[in-house]
Amino acid sequence: MRPKNKVFLASGSPRRLELLQNLGCCVAQIKVPFLEPKGSNYKDPLAFMKRCVQDKHDQAVAFLQSKKEIHNDFEITGQLALVADTIVALGSEVLGKPAEKIEAFETLKKLSGRTHEVFTGYSLWITCAKLSEPPFFRTKTVVTKVKFKTLNEKFICDYIRSGEPMDKAGSYGLQSMGLQLIDSIEGSYSGVMGLPLAEVLQDLRAAETFLGRGVLS
Repeated sequence: MRPKNKVFLASGSPRRLELLQNLGCCVAQIKVPFLEPKGSNYKDPLAFMKRCVQDKHDQAVAFLQSKKEIHNDFEITGQLALVADTIVALGSEVLGKPAEKIEAFETLKKLSGRTHEVFTGYSLWITCAKLSEPPFFRTKTVVTKVKFKTLNEKFICDYIRSGEPMDKAGSYGLQSMGLQLIDSIEGSYSGVMGLPLAEVLQDLRAAETFLGRGVLS
């Protein structure tokens, strides 16, 4: 049987895994093959963020139910599961992950010297509905304002050559060279990295109370 205090992270993100572990969680990472909606169909980034998290939640529930070796454990004890997503928006324009280097270059040029918003949403729930009526469920979206320094083309090209922008929303991350892009951050630093820890910690504490057993070390 799996440890009762485990949090099942339905995400392949190494950054979210590390952030949860830093809170003292015992984490089992599960890579769910998510199908994500297209940001170009939305003019409201907040609405798009909520749609992304709801879709991920629904797909994660279906995926976990299909895995008998996991689902049986959930039915016995109830387990915490978490999904999260992050998008970057400049005004009403959602800036996704770049498909190629030229797209990353154009995105970073667009963000240069300007303030944009990072939306990070998550859903935290107890997988076994038999435990309660209604079941434990929390969902939140945290918005952080990020201002970029004015970037010259040489730095942008060097940054793209590092490979760091290519799997990131908005074509950047706060790891390694990415820190040099930032002039200021107003809001959740960890939210920009992929998970707003203050909010998640509050909800994990609520889950501990609900479950009557520890989740955090």
